[in-house]
Amino acid sequence: MKAGFVLLALLLTGCGSTARFVRSAPVSSPANRPENVRVFYSKADVNFEFQEIGRIFLKTTELTSYNPARDIEKIKEEAARQGADAVIVQEKKRFEASAGVFGNVGAAQSQDVTEYFGIAIVKK
Repeated sequence: MKAGFVLLALLLTGCGSTARFVRSAPVSSPANRPENVRVFYSKADVNFEFQEIGRIFLKTTELTSYNPARDIEKIKEEAARQGADAVIVQEKKRFEASAGVFGNVGAAQSQDVTEYFGIAIVKK
């Protein structure tokens, strides 16, 4: 019974969602403030000339408390740390199933996964 509670706790907490930045241009910009980073959902919506400085990736699941507003805020925070003026955000949802064995207890889980992809940009 105790092993079941431990397993349930592990499944419910999951891995926290953390934004990952991958630099795509050797541009170094001073850090910005998250509230100054603009969010766009299409390149066509950006109303200024820009240069891409990197890509931001964030994966969330229903087990990590799916919250789109908080997820976009995490992307803005990472973009700001990298000196971006704005970020172009796209998201996709998918279904993911996994299984594992913890001690002698086997478990399977399935969940909705949301993956965010952001393009961090600076004004030219």
